Order: sequence, then structure tokens, then C-alpha cells
Amino acid sequence: MRPMPEAREGVYLLITELDLFNFPDRQRLEHALNVFFTHIHPLPGYAFLHRASLYDQLDRGNVDMCLRLSITAISILLTDTDSSNRRYAMCIGDYTLAFTQVAMLSRMAFSLRLNYQSPGASFLASETRRRLMWAIYMLDTHWAGGLLEFTTCPADAVHVDLPCTEEGFELDIQPSQQVQLHSLSQIPGLLAADICVAYLRDQILRATKKYAADACTPSQIMHGIHERENQLQSLYHRLPLSNTYSKRNLRLRAHSPWLCRFAFLHLLWNQCHCDLYRCLTPGLVESVPDTTLEQLSPTFLVRCQNRCAFYAEKVVDIITSLLQLGVKLPVLPMEIAVWATAPRQILSIHNLISRSVVVDDCEELPLSDGPAAAGFEQINETSGSDGELPTLPSFCASSFEGVWLPDGNVIDGWEGQVGFDLIRQMQWDGMGWDS
Repeated sequence: MRPMPEAREGVYLLITELDLFNFPDRQRLEHALNVFFTHIHPLPGYAFLHRASLYDQLDRGNVDMCLRLSITAISILLTDTDSSNRRYAMCIGDYTLAFTQVAMLSRMAFSLRLNYQSPGASFLASETRRRLMWAIYMLDTHWAGGLLEFTTCPADAVHVDLPCTEEGFELDIQPSQQVQLHSLSQIPGLLAADICVAYLRDQILRATKKYAADACTPSQIMHGIHERENQLQSLYHRLPLSNTYSKRNLRLRAHSPWLCRFAFLHLLWNQCHCDLYRCLTPGLVESVPDTTLEQLSPTFLVRCQNRCAFYAEKVVDIITSLLQLGVKLPVLPMEIAVWATAPRQILSIHNLISRSVVVDDCEELPLSDGPAAAGFEQINETSGSDGELPTLPSFCASSFEGVWLPDGNVIDGWEGQVGFDLIRQMQWDGMGWDS
């Protein structure tokens, strides 16, 4: 079969472009490597390259050209503000191409058996494989958005340990104990913690989609929410004390390359709570059907709605503290931009609910048996207690005076497209629910 004329023209055009393409020289490549390891490597999804080994291979001339070009391109993509240099499909809105390439990436990883331990390899090689596999997993879960049919790299298919600490990876120090995703051991570092919280968010999104699709009974919804709450608390207690959130711990990382991982961890941990509870907030497109909401305990509903608002405020607080560090912020994960807009939607609709819904006073809310928000801050600021997180406060209508309300109209805020990308819009169109 002879190729179509259009295909031949495409090949000729590609060859012409390659002839005109100026491959980066050694000086530009070294600059790109420096930019990558300074600004990009700290991001959870790019932490799989070992700096010393890569420079050693570069000196020997053994670095693959595709890897060189990829490092150069990603360094320009995420650090260069010149829009003319942004040629990647993701930046020009070609989500379809990126979506299919993520699926190809997962299958290539499985074909290379990156999802299995490599007993014959050195620790450094094994750790690099682990980090690459988990980076692919996090990318896939982000694109899947909790939809089973969009998931090409499920956690059950990843049979490798969590990454070690950054110091151990950098200095080639094998830890005495490897930690797995579902173990109860202390999480070794921020990268491993980021993976664990990304896994929990995927599980939460899967569960809440079932609730919104009316695929669960009220008792199943209550049990599922309690189970996810316990998982989130368990994850927090597995963190080393230095990795728990407090404004002090945040300030201590103001000049650390791992600031973005610390911020990612705690923003996503709080966002997980918002995602878990917002399905019980009426009026949202992902809310549980009204017929199911009516069968749930009013006390339980108010408790969850209050907690949703509380954690939305925690997201705002962390982002505000991040901006008030007084330093030039590093490159941050792109998801943070979405998490920054979500609290506005949550707090706006909660303000509407708190103004219109009256709860029976005879039902005592289980939110007053511990310290309120001040207690939460006190424990975090001391950073010296590993006890249980305090019970969350009960909110009232006055707590939300002054939140964002455009022209006094809440509806304009939470019916808009803000914070929803293409995949998130597809999540709630009623197709392909996992039953």
C-alpha cells in the first residue's frame, strides 16, 4: 500500500524541521540540567532522576538524546515566561493528545516491568525505577479523576515500595526498612507522603462518585465517609513530626528545595477532606441526590458540611501562609491553582446553607467535644504532639460573614466553570459510573 500524499508531505515536513532544528549544545544542556534539578526535580512528579549519576553519564557521552531534549524542554516549559517558547501540547490546551499519551506511558511502564521490584539491580537503580513508577501513577490518577475507566495505572498493579528519603537517594544510602503503600510504618519522606495522600484522594473521588450516582444506600455512605476519615487521620499520624503542618514548619522550609512537596502534601490532605464532604453539600453538580440526602441524619449532614467548610478554610490558610513567606516561591504543582479556587465555591454555598437551614437544637452535634480551630492551630504551632487531631469546630452563619459573594449572589460563584478542567467536567456527565 502506497502512503497517502498527505502522509508523505507530513514526513517531508518532519525531516525538514529536523534539519533546521538546533540541538542544544553542552552549555545549554548544563544550564537546563541546573534549572531542572533546582526548580523541577523537587516537584513530586519529577523526582526520579539522580543528579550525580546523570552528570556522570553526561561526561561520558552516554545520555540519550531524547532524555536531553526532554530535560531541556521541561525546564523551559515550567520556568520560561516567554509564551513563544511554550510548545508543549498541555500548554496550548491539547488535552486529548496528553490524555492518550498518559495511557501509553502507563502501558510502557508495565511492559518494562517498572511496577515490580528488581532484585538484581543496585539500590540506586531500583530506587530510580520506583520513583519513576510512582511518578507515572500520580500522573495517571490526576488524569483519571477517580474514574475507573480512565485509570490505566491502578495502585493494585504497582508492586514496589515507596520512595526513600531524598538524602538516601542522593547519597545512595539504602534504608534499613522499606515502606509499602498500605503499611502502617512511619512514612519515610515527603515524596512518599505525597504518593500516599494522592492514593487516598483517588479512593475518595471513586467513593464520592458512587454516592453521587445514587449507587449506595445512606448507611453505606455514612460508613464510607467514616472509613475515609479514619484513613486520612491514620496517614497524618504516620508522618514524622517534622513533616506535620504548622506555620513554623512551613517557615523552616521557606528556603528549602522541598517546600513544594511540603505544601503539596498538606494542601492535598485538606483538599481530600473537602472532596469527601462536598458530596453532601446540596446544590453542587457532584452532590448526592436530594432523595438520598433526605434519608441521612440531619446531624450527620451538618457535621459533614461544617467540616467541609473548615477544611476549605485550612486550604486558604495554607496558601495565604505560603504567599506571606516573603520569598520567591518555587515552581509549584499545577494542581495547587485548582485547589486555590475550590474554597471560594465551598464557602460561598456553605454561607447560603447556613443562612437558610435551621438545625434542631435537641440534636447535639459531635463537634463540641474537643478544642476548636484555636486548638488545631495550637497543636500545629507547637509541633511537639503526636496525639489525635482535635475535633473540628461547629460553624454558624456568622462565621462566614465577609466571604466571597459577588454582588451578594452566591449562585454566580458556585455554578461557574471556575476550577474545573476538561476531565473534571467529564467526571459528572452521568457516564461510566463504577457500580
